[in-house]
Amino acid sequence: MGNYNFQIFTKINPLKLLAVGICIALVGITTLAGSREKGELPEVIIEGEEVLELKSTKPHLEIPIEQNREILESLKTEEEILLKKPSGWEKQPQDSLPELVKSTQVIIPFTHHIRDEKVYIFYPLRDLQATFKEPDPKKAKELARWELIVADESGETFRKYSGRGLPPETILFDGRDKNGKVLKVGYPYSTILRYYDATGSLHTFVRNPFTISGFAHQEPEGFFISLDFKMLYRSPPILLEKHEFSDFGGELLQETSDWIKKHFFTFPINVIVYCRNKTIAEITAKEISGELARMLVRSEVEIFCQGEISEESLERVEIIVNNR
Repeated sequence: MGNYNFQIFTKINPLKLLAVGICIALVGITTLAGSREKGELPEVIIEGEEVLELKSTKPHLEIPIEQNREILESLKTEEEILLKKPSGWEKQPQDSLPELVKSTQVIIPFTHHIRDEKVYIFYPLRDLQATFKEPDPKKAKELARWELIVADESGETFRKYSGRGLPPETILFDGRDKNGKVLKVGYPYSTILRYYDATGSLHTFVRNPFTISGFAHQEPEGFFISLDFKMLYRSPPILLEKHEFSDFGGELLQETSDWIKKHFFTFPINVIVYCRNKTIAEITAKEISGELARMLVRSEVEIFCQGEISEESLERVEIIVNNR
């Protein structure tokens, strides 16, 4: 390849070029002179323009504050005091209670052994469905029938409930027969459910017997609290021997005094013991009235007591409050 030479000719005015050079020289001399006079560097200004715009805002400053901090701290101190247990609490907590709380003169807010006229609740429908399920409930409403029998210790019918269709979910037993006579405390009662389904087949369900140790009931003569005489003492009372209340008997008397404190504190009280031996009946009646007087903080002369002879099956203690 060959070489090619190009010549570029530019026409420049020499006078203009000279003038521009003189101006630049003067500016440089002036700036340098000013800087040297002051001993400072020349000022440099850098200007920029906004390229990216901030679209977010700065969040507000939030400082967490616990308003109840001081209160909570004080409660922690009180909690430590309240939760502090005396030594030996785990072994014998009853020894850490004040004597006043353990006193028989303090009312216990609940009862275990004495029942009112809601003696027992039966669940016949649940008992039936546990052994038999009706295939046609609609048909059973018209053709089926049932009966629930409460029998005494001799097997005699004490109370009977009956109806058509499926049995109800619950039946409340008030402790009385159809004539209003109350049950005997201390003796077992059993229940038998008989169900005749839509086809006439019989299904029988027998529940475990139950026993009532105490029964509170209102009668025209007054309010009665019937107690099981056999459960009051550690052993059957015998003449010329010291009689000692059993732990269970003490609980029965405690609950009896609580009933009286809560409902009939100022009413006259009679204690009647029915026993085969009249002398034993009179002695135990005096013992029971004295224990009740101590629990009720009343004088023994304020509680009338008497003993009556009766059959063995009718032995009991009747504590009567004259509220009528």
